[in-house]
Amino acid sequence: MIAAEGRIILIPFFILLILAFGFQYFQPMVWLYRLNWLLVVFFVFCLYFFRLPVREAPEGDNLFISPADGKIVLIKDHEDGDLGRVKQISIFLS
Repeated sequence: MIAAEGRIILIPFFILLILAFGFQYFQPMVWLYRLNWLLVVFFVFCLYFFRLPVREAPEGDNLFISPADGKIVLIKDHEDGDLGRVKQISIFLS
């Protein structure tokens, strides 16, 4: 699956790739060949970036689940002047 926000970028980019390789077919140039393959690498990176992997959250009570692919690195109680006693949850997003 691809995120909806990514489709706005990926669809025009894919059309650009088709046009660029079509142009390269009729006008073979070394620099255009290299540029097209650089665009392919960038397109594949965009596909990877906008992917929506299937995630399954563990079930149970009293669980803290980190968003996306993050990792919970610290959970501690904290005294706040405005809110009172609160829990601080620090997350490292990878």
